[in-house]
This record gives sequence, C-alpha cells and structure tokens, in this order.
Amino acid sequence: MLKRTFIIVIILGLLSGTCCGDAEVAWHQTDSVRVQLDQIYHDCMDSQYENAIAVAEKLIGLYPDEPLPRFFLSTVYMYMLRSYWNLPVDGRYREIRDTFHRVSDQTVAVCERHQTDRALATYCQGAVLGTQALVYLQDKEWIKAYHRGKEGVALLEKTVELDPQNYDAYLGLGMFEYYCASLRGTIKILAWLVGFRGDKEKGLEYVERARLHGTYAEGPAQVFMAAAFLNDEEKLLDGLAIARDLRTQYPHNYLYIDYIVRGVRKLPLAQTDLGIELIEHVVKTPGWREQVKLDLPYDLDIVDYELARLLIKQNRSEEARVLLEELSQRRNEWNNLSVRIDLLLLSIYKQTDEDQKAEYLYRKIQNRAPIEDSLEQARLIYKGH
Repeated sequence: MLKRTFIIVIILGLLSGTCCGDAEVAWHQTDSVRVQLDQIYHDCMDSQYENAIAVAEKLIGLYPDEPLPRFFLSTVYMYMLRSYWNLPVDGRYREIRDTFHRVSDQTVAVCERHQTDRALATYCQGAVLGTQALVYLQDKEWIKAYHRGKEGVALLEKTVELDPQNYDAYLGLGMFEYYCASLRGTIKILAWLVGFRGDKEKGLEYVERARLHGTYAEGPAQVFMAAAFLNDEEKLLDGLAIARDLRTQYPHNYLYIDYIVRGVRKLPLAQTDLGIELIEHVVKTPGWREQVKLDLPYDLDIVDYELARLLIKQNRSEEARVLLEELSQRRNEWNNLSVRIDLLLLSIYKQTDEDQKAEYLYRKIQNRAPIEDSLEQARLIYKGH
C-alpha cells in the first residue's frame, strides 16, 4: 500500500505552488493563466496526461523564463512515471523518464536564475527536486533519492520562511515527515544516521494544513490521506470515504478504483454490504470500463473478481458464479489474476456439486503453465481438502 501511495500523491500534491505574497496580481494569478493552471491540475488528477502536457507547454511558450509552467510540466511526467509503480518497466517508461529528467533539470536551472519572485522559484525548485527523489526511489537509486529529497525539503522549508502564505509547501513537508517515519531497509538507516526520523502525526498535520489552506493542495492531499488511511486499520473507513469522493470527481483515473478495491478487501465480514455498494455503485458506473484511461497494464477485471469474493461472503454464490464465469471465458491471458478467478470458480462448482464443470475447469488449470502453487491449490479444491 505504501508504494502505491507514492503513485499520485507527491506528484500531484506538489502541483500547488501558486501562492504569492505580492500586493499586485502576479502573472500566474491572472484569470486567464489560473484557468490554464486549474486545467493542468484537473487533468493530472484525472490522468488526462496529454491534455495537461499541451497546456503546460503552451504556458512555457508564453512565459519561458518563469519556473511555474516548467514545474507543472515536470510533475505531469512524474505522475506518469509513478503510475508504473509495481508494474513492469517498458520502453514507454524509459522514454518518459528521460523526458522527465530533462524537463526537471531545465526547471531547476530556470529556478536558480529567477529573481522576480524568489519564494515561488524556491518552492518550484524544492518541489521538482522532491519529484526527482521519487523517481530515483522508484528506480532503486537510494543514495540519489535521499540526497534529492533532502535538498528538496530544505528548499520547501525556505519557501515557508520567504512566504508564510504558501501553505502548499506544507504538503511536501508533511509527506516527507510521514514517509521518513514509514521507511524500511537501507534508506531508513541512511535517513536515521543524518537525523531524518520522521513523524507520522506531524506529517498528517502538515498535509491537513495544506488541504485546508493551500491553493491547489486539496485534491492531492486527499489522495495522500486516502492511501495512508487505507493502510491503517483504524482509519480504513475514512480512507474509503475519501477514495469514494476521488473516484466520483475523477472518473478517468484508475488509481481511485484501485484504492476502493484494495480497501474493500480489508473490510470485516460485518461491513461486506459497504464493499458491495462501493463496487456496484461507485466503481461500476455506466460505461466505466470505456471511461477509465489506462496507459499501463492495470487489469480492470480485478473489480469483478473482488465483487465475487464479497458476494460469496454473503452466501450469494449464484451471483458470484455468473460474474466469475464471464471473467473466465473472456480472459485470453493466463496470469495470476486468471488463476485466482478460476480457483474461486472451481471452489463454487465443488460447493454446488456441479461435477462436470468442476472437472473441466480443474483439467484446464492443470493443463496450463503453473503460476506459483496454482496446480496444488486446484488439486486441493478439486479433491475436497
């Protein structure tokens, strides 16, 4: 869950540095520019990457010496990269990563020489360094990740000193605190050695401050809080409530579907009704499969699989059987999810004494290439153990 948390939160969360303490209206606070910044923000939250890139590049063309449009463009590419977390790296990922680093380096250079609004430039530079840290973390370049993160936090802290009204900076600071407290392995030891131990409660307090008072922090803060709460048994229902809101507001983004799916999986038996309601009425809206924008190999069949599991918990095996049969028949690829679907369907056939169907499905699984212990699991179910 923690890894998935990184997918959207930091990237979009850092899309929030448009506060400025000047008395006169700055260029990025004019109505026409704000509309375009709002569009980038919304499109990133809704995984409409191409649109976001086009608007950001247009602003860069109009304001080539300003750091903000370049920062927004960096975060769009970062968002695309983080969508690959826990998924296979392919040529598209490598191409996006190269573009991200190029755009980010250009952004840092513009920030360093920008003098008109030092608070904003400092914010953009700190945030971009933070996004680079996350890419290095994703690529398991631990030392680079740590140093970039440390530099980024120092600049975000400086931002708050220069402009106390930039509450958006607290989002990055809060996430840093939270994740330092949640780190594991080598990177945790490294962080502790230099004094970065993190504080989850302080991190959540900072994120909430950004959500309430920031310019563009509300949505990204919700994403962060949903992911964090879904990983906390005591706050699971709060996490699901936030995920419901995100799914409703941004129907093209698969991530909020994934949040709901993983959240309902953790619900106790007494709250099975809630899980079914969330999947049937929040996830599976009319035309939902066609509406969700997927630029990566996330398998939407997981939704019906989890729904079938919930139905079985309520002794609604016939409804679950219909769902699973449809899934099993239409799947062409044999992978981990395919195995889980067929094993669950096999268990229903055995429970309902549908011997011919059970034998057919058992032979099908046995004749397929084994995935983990699929053959042994199928044998145990079929033999009635």
